Amino acid sequence: MEVGWKQIWALYGWKELLSKRNKLFYFSVSASLIAIITLNIAKSSTFKLIENLANISNSIMPTLLGFNLGAYALIIGFLSNKRLLEALVKKDDTSRFDRLQKISGVFAMNIIVQAFTLLCSFLIKIFIDLEISSFDFSLYNKQASDIFNIIIFFLIFFFTLYSVVLLIQNAINIFDFSQLFSHFATREENTIEKQDE
Repeated sequence: MEVGWKQIWALYGWKELLSKRNKLFYFSVSASLIAIITLNIAKSSTFKLIENLANISNSIMPTLLGFNLGAYALIIGFLSNKRLLEALVKKDDTSRFDRLQKISGVFAMNIIVQAFTLLCSFLIKIFIDLEISSFDFSLYNKQASDIFNIIIFFLIFFFTLYSVVLLIQNAINIFDFSQLFSHFATREENTIEKQDE
């Protein structure tokens, strides 16, 4: 039995991340590129935008993480139904992972992305608040400073947006899982009623 980051990535991986089904990832990349283009056209101060974005990210990420951890715990709680558990851990011939592993992999990956986003925005906010002059590239090279700020803005914008839209994916995952639970719970009730007759 494998555990840890390596196993999560084996369950999710590049194939799942770059899949055509992962529309939320492509939406986040596209919106981030549009934001960069708009930023360049408007000649806005990227440094100020990074600061504002870090503040927004720091204020919403703990709530998103709490929601996802709660949803993940809810799914684990549903596993008391034996028929559902049997169906989820049954592997098909085409995949080396069962459904429960895949569901867990998606939730774990979403939580990791959101935790990473929170960590990055927290660190950015700390560096900005410390006002360390050695981190101010504009003192040395204005062009290098602009490029560095655009890259940081793109990354923090992308991760914050992607973390927010992952809520949609998790809501769908919870709904799908509850439908599966309902199906197996109903089937179990019907089986018990037939045995009583």
